[in-house]
Formats: sequence, C-alpha cells, structure tokens
Amino acid sequence: MANAFRPYPPPEWQHTAAELHELLTPPEYDSARASTPNAHYTSPAVIAGMWQAMQRFGLQPGAQILEPSMGVGHFFGLMPGELVPGSRRTGVELDGITARVARCLYPDSTVFAKGFEDTTLPDNFFDAVIGNIPFGNYPVFDPAYRGTPFLTRAIHDYFFAKSLDKVRPGGVMALITSRYTMDKQDATIRRYLADRADLIAAIRLPNTTFKANAGTEVTTDILFLQKRPPGAPASGEAWQDLAEIETPDGSLSINEYFVRHPEMMLGKMRFERGMYNAREPTLAGEFLQERLATAIASLPTGLYPRSEQLPPARDLTQEESAAIETVKDGAFAERDGVIVVRAGTEFEALHLSESVAARVRGMLVVRDAVRLVFQTQLNDEPEDRILEARQLLNRAYDHFVWRHGPLSAKENVKAFAGDPDHPLLLSLETYDPETKRATKTAIFERRTLEHYRPVEHVETAAEALAISLNETGEINWPRMEQVTGRKPTLLQQELGPLVYRNPEGGSWETADCYLSGNVRAKLSVGRSAAELDPSYQRNVTALEDGFPRPTSGTSWPSFSTFGKTMCGSRTQTRLPHGP
Repeated sequence: MANAFRPYPPPEWQHTAAELHELLTPPEYDSARASTPNAHYTSPAVIAGMWQAMQRFGLQPGAQILEPSMGVGHFFGLMPGELVPGSRRTGVELDGITARVARCLYPDSTVFAKGFEDTTLPDNFFDAVIGNIPFGNYPVFDPAYRGTPFLTRAIHDYFFAKSLDKVRPGGVMALITSRYTMDKQDATIRRYLADRADLIAAIRLPNTTFKANAGTEVTTDILFLQKRPPGAPASGEAWQDLAEIETPDGSLSINEYFVRHPEMMLGKMRFERGMYNAREPTLAGEFLQERLATAIASLPTGLYPRSEQLPPARDLTQEESAAIETVKDGAFAERDGVIVVRAGTEFEALHLSESVAARVRGMLVVRDAVRLVFQTQLNDEPEDRILEARQLLNRAYDHFVWRHGPLSAKENVKAFAGDPDHPLLLSLETYDPETKRATKTAIFERRTLEHYRPVEHVETAAEALAISLNETGEINWPRMEQVTGRKPTLLQQELGPLVYRNPEGGSWETADCYLSGNVRAKLSVGRSAAELDPSYQRNVTALEDGFPRPTSGTSWPSFSTFGKTMCGSRTQTRLPHGP
C-alpha cells in the first residue's frame, strides 16, 4: 500500500489514504508508512517448501524457532502441524500494528514489536531461523556491531549476521534474500558468513514469485546455512566467488554455486529492464511449485543430530487439556487431592503444610463461587439461577471465615499470594486491620454486573454527546443522529460551545479537548482558518476568551508551562520524527 502513504496519493488511492489518516494514530501512521519498503508477504507455496526443507534437515518438535522479520506471521501459520507440539516460536516485527495482529493470531508465540536491531535475544540459542528478511541498500544502527561496521551497511547483510549469532551451533538458517547477497561483486558478507557457517544449498526463485502476494517483481534466493561448532572444519558448498555464464542477452556474472548447480535456478538468467536499470540481471520465468519441490527433494537429510534436539513435548490428553484451560497460568488448583500451580501447559505440585493447604482449598471454593456469580450475571441467566449462585457464594464465604478468618487476614493473604485471582478475593470484603473484622461487599446481596444495553433514544444533544463519547470515545454524528432523530447541523447548533471543529483535519472535538493544550498555536491556526471559512470565527473567539492574560509588568507565560494534554487518543504535542 505504498501509494496510500505518499504525500500526494494518486487519485485511485486518495480514499484509502484518507481512511488510514483517520484510523491510525500519528505514531501508528508513521510506523506503517516506514514499513512499506519491506512489507512484502511471502507466497504460501514458498513458505511450505522452506518448511519441507527444514524437515528434511531433521528439525524436530520442541525446537526453538526465530523469525526475525515476521510480518503477521505467515511462516508460523504454515508451520507443519507435526513440528508445532512443544516448539517455542519467537518473532520480531518492526511495525506495531502488524506485530499486534501476529500476537492475536499466534498467542502461544513471543512477538517483539520492535526492530531487529532493538531486540535483545540470547546468542547461540535458536535451533532454526526462518523467514523473509528485508533487503535494501540502507544501513542499520546496532551498537553491538559497532566493531564490524561492514555488517550494518546493508540491512539484508545485517539480518544474516545477527541471525547467525542467534542460532546455535548446528542450527540452520533458511532465509529469503535478494540475489545481491549471492551475486554482488563485494564478497565481504559471503566471506564473513562462510567463516562461520556452511552453505547447505541455495534456490533461486523467478522474479514472478512474489508478484501475486507483494505486487513486486524481484529475483530472490532462499539460502540454507548451517552454523558450524567452534573449531569445526569448513564443509558444504563454495559460494564466495562469482563466475561468468552466457545468456541470450550476453555474458553475466553470478555466484559460483549457481554455475555449478543450474538446476537450483527455477528459471533462466537474462537481462531485463528493471526499476533502476535498463539491463537488470533477472531470473525470468513463471514460478512453478513443482520445480521448487524438485529442488527441495535434492537437499541433504539428517543435518540435525537427533540427540541435540529439544525433547518433543508430550501430547496432552483431552482431559488434561480441558483441565488446564479452566485454570489461569500461575493460578492454584487441586488435582487428585494435591494443591498444584499451573506453569504453562503443566501443573506443578506444591509442598504445603496441612494448615496452609486447607486455607488454599477453602479460597479455591470461594474463587469458583464468585466466578459462577459473575458468569450468571454476564450471561443474563434467569433470576433464580443468579440468586442460587449468590447464595452459594455466601455459604462458601461464611464457611471459610468460620474456619480460617477473613480472606484479608494475614495468614490467608500469605497462603494465597501469587494467584492471579487473589485481588478478586480481597475485593469481596471490607477489612478493618485494627479490629481484624471484615464486612461483605455488595456482590453478596445484589446484582453488580449488567450487560451494556445501547440507548435507543434521548431528547437532548448533550445526552447524545455523552452516549457518543461513552460508546466510541469521540464525537460520532451518525450515532447522535440515530438516538435523537435530528440532523448533525441541528445537533451542532444545540451543542454550541460544547463542541468545536478543529481546522487541522476537520474533526470535531469537545470544548475541554479543543480549548486546551497549545492554545497559542491553535489560535494562530484558527485565525487563518477563519479568513477562509467564517464558521471558524467561533473557534477564535473561544480561544481568545480562554487565553491567559498577562498582569501588569509580566510577560506572557511560556507554553511549555501549560503542560501536555491528552485529547481522546491523540496528544496535543508532536514529537520529532527520528530513529
């Protein structure tokens, strides 16, 4: 969507550009715009082929896997099902919105919403690194590589170098990059990588491979590199030098590996007109999944020694899985008469004294009872069912207090500390530490939760404004028109000084929002707008009336002393752009 982020979008992109400005906050917009050079999503056929290669190499369930530029996580989504159990997946994504999407899609994965250069990851840790890395002739700043500046001058070189540091000895990297990693005249990055890893193989993809997914035509390579253990001799393919081949358009220098293995190029090399060059070396041809499968079938097998694999996680039974899902991570539970705590997908037994275990069991009963009360109220169950749940809570609470004292008593607080629902239990009573007595809160007597029911009709514009702010967090004229039956122009007249239209962007804001913040700048903008549109004169008047007046002998105050106010989801102060 790069066209939508241009300062002056083409006509066919102007509607989308305006929608993006409306939907995204300024930091989100800047982040999305910055990601457009590399937000090119990978063909599912290529991803599937790369995972097939990793399985040929011997990658097993239970592996630590890193995707250093994950997008929304297509590589995780297409990971073979047999590799998923027990595997721990880590992803890094620069764009904040994209990273949030990935977190929602793969909640079992760890996703860092930051640049790869800003992400702290342990060295020699991951069994596999896989993905489609950004490529371009622009540098990256990473203090960790200050001593090797040649690794950070091009972003794709940097991703290779840092990924190699993160993968463990014997681990494999499967990364998509532009052909320039293999074919550029300067062999510095190839020498650096070859000193530390063995090239298992490379597959060159036609320039049409990413056309459907990314809308771009570029010749790319999949490189498979295995990190050598310290002191191990180099092996694998030679790939540091270039060699000449003949094409229908003349001679061409490409990597020596592809000269020896033309079958790993899924097309024909030739010169074509590119974006920046009239004679761009290109692997021409249509991408065919069958040719990729044939190339992958020729790759070696068994590169991962099974003894070095992390043990695959045991598959949970249906009963175990259901039991785990009912308990929050870190929460207490009772299983087969033993107090346990959930740790990930397992229960760990706790060694408690009999008295502490009895207190925990009692609080578990109260916790389950209050959850049932919440459930019946939120589900709008019949009143007799809600009453029955409330009576059960009263009985459970009374019995616990009779045996162990109030929930807020020192011994009980200590026993249940760490459970994520502990604050919920403490909120059930009002405790007096001096008398050491507790009284029940409202939940024991009456309904405390109600579903929100949208208001259907109000009489005044002020009421409609309150509903709009409550439901949407902003002034939503269609919703206000819906509940009043009056047109926005009439509502605006009735609201009068309660709302103002901001000349910068044209959005409507409440008075406390518009008439605060950097009012000097707003007054200047308002005066300019009023010269073009008299309707903004009311803004000027309101701003002037609220403007702080200097007393005799004093100067105007600095606006830095007025503070920085938040207005809805938008801040009234802007930060300079920068890395």
